[in-house]
Amino acid sequence: MPRAESSTGGGHRKSIVSSRPRAPIPGDGTHVNAQANAEYGASKKASKNERRASVKEANAQYKEEVSNARINRKADRDAANNSLKATELDRTTAPPHVSH
Repeated sequence: MPRAESSTGGGHRKSIVSSRPRAPIPGDGTHVNAQANAEYGASKKASKNERRASVKEANAQYKEEVSNARINRKADRDAANNSLKATELDRTTAPPHVSH
């Protein structure tokens, strides 16, 4: 920031700092910074969208796996129950074993 010096009474010097914003100087690279900022923002937005899509896909895959696990668990339980019923049925219908 530019400084202006002024003389005050009594021989003391006091520096005054200008509070006005500095106007861009042609060719100082501010347009380059603006372009870089715009590119960074666009890149960040694209990255965020890719991440959201990835998370959404992972969630869908997880839900499908959970659903399949429930179906498989029910099928396994039904198969075990049917097997148990079949062995119980065989025991009740078989003739008693007679030992001599």
